[in-house]
Amino acid sequence: MRSVAHKALRDTDALWDHPTGLLALALYPVMVGAFLLCLMALGAMEAIRLLQGLTPPQRGPSPR
Repeated sequence: MRSVAHKALRDTDALWDHPTGLLALALYPVMVGAFLLCLMALGAMEAIRLLQGLTPPQRGPSPR
């Protein structure tokens, strides 16, 4: 009976042998990086929005 680690290693070898699996292994870090970059951009936009809400209103003519 084969161990789970041996089976996982064999499955990883099968990924390297198949061109689509190789593409998936190559693009996985790119996709994770793009996702994290989107999260950071959303966080930055939210931080800017919150900081703009903390600034006092500008003095000037009333918009009536």
